[in-house]
Amino acid sequence: MGLDEVTIFAQLNSRQFSSLYHVLGVLAPVMDAQVTAARFFDESSSPNPCIVDARPLELPKGVHVALQDWPIHDESVFSLVERKELKDHVFRPREIMDELTFAQQRLYHPIEPFTKVVDAICITVEPTHGIWAMFTFLRCGHASFFEDQHFQAAQRYQSTIRNILKQSYKPATDQTSPASSITGQSQSATQTDLLAKLTRTELRVLEMLRSNVTEKFIADCMHRSPHTVHVHVKNIYRKMNIGSRKQLQALFGSV
Repeated sequence: MGLDEVTIFAQLNSRQFSSLYHVLGVLAPVMDAQVTAARFFDESSSPNPCIVDARPLELPKGVHVALQDWPIHDESVFSLVERKELKDHVFRPREIMDELTFAQQRLYHPIEPFTKVVDAICITVEPTHGIWAMFTFLRCGHASFFEDQHFQAAQRYQSTIRNILKQSYKPATDQTSPASSITGQSQSATQTDLLAKLTRTELRVLEMLRSNVTEKFIADCMHRSPHTVHVHVKNIYRKMNIGSRKQLQALFGSV
């Protein structure tokens, strides 16, 4: 694994990730969607934290893996909305462009090669200046279109979502003394060295281990078997020279 990839995962803001997952977890049953996805737009974070859940579609395993980065693809519906700077809206993507242009877009790739996207509702919020997020809900296959009640629910929850993201996102402030700054730099170097030992998959598992979720929950999120996740956890502990999640959280903090 190259240093750039290690740096990307080391800088991933777990608090942001957790807030996206929380909002999707609450709204998915309300919207009754087959695919839910979310992304932060933040110039200070690269790549932007994003999350996708397409488990109800029962797509091939390889497709689920490819979907994990869908919200940051240049041709995705997320990138379209970013270009249009729709930072505080509730809308259907097909409503923000003419039919011909919409038909030529690849907004839902790589989902569409496997199933038709019937309808989509997007929610965008700007919890603080310069940072905003987008949540997308898709109905696919033989599902019906979203109804007015779903669109109205999205509008109702928009302000609540904004408040959740605002509370969960706290920009870093430099209020440390010179001595504590040196200690922080030393700790950061140690963390980077440890992260460099991990594979990309192990880094994803590590981020979720920090949040007190079960290994079964991690397996469901990553579309892996509990046994496979348990092997990843053991490999992480071995490479970190630790023996428990408590020690892991002592090294990297908990979410």
